[in-house]
Amino acid sequence: MHLITLGLLVVFGGITLAVRDPAFLMWKVSVLYVAFALALIGSLWIGEKTLMQRMVGKELDLPQEVWKRLTWFWGLGFVAIAIVNGYYVRLALAARENLFAATTLDKKIELTELDCVSLATDTAVQFCQNAQQTEASWVNFKLFGTMGLTFVLILLTVVLMSKHLKGKEV
Repeated sequence: MHLITLGLLVVFGGITLAVRDPAFLMWKVSVLYVAFALALIGSLWIGEKTLMQRMVGKELDLPQEVWKRLTWFWGLGFVAIAIVNGYYVRLALAARENLFAATTLDKKIELTELDCVSLATDTAVQFCQNAQQTEASWVNFKLFGTMGLTFVLILLTVVLMSKHLKGKEV
């Protein structure tokens, strides 16, 4: 599992550095969450155990139906995170496109390095500030929103599993 994670980090990190495209960087989050969801949900039909059961089944003795419910729960949770990320990405990229349509700025520019007040027109300043704000919102969601939603998934998983682990040593 660690080698797979390392491989994904190297491949996607390398592509991100090579491409330097904000759209790729932003959409990558949704793509990875959907890939995780597909892997989890796909494991319901491949083999006798779900992927979650294969990863932690030795430590937790749960009925097969609980493993299936947990797999669906996490798979759909990852899809939900991908959808929310997609919402923030669309806002940020639309604001970015509006800015570049209203100015002659290079599309590869980092918005955080841009001094919006120095732009020629009030409209360009507004587009610039909007682009910076929506990109900052996406960054905040990526850092804190995905972590928070994953933590909620963990808490709900513990509640679901606790019903089946009472009286058992874990």
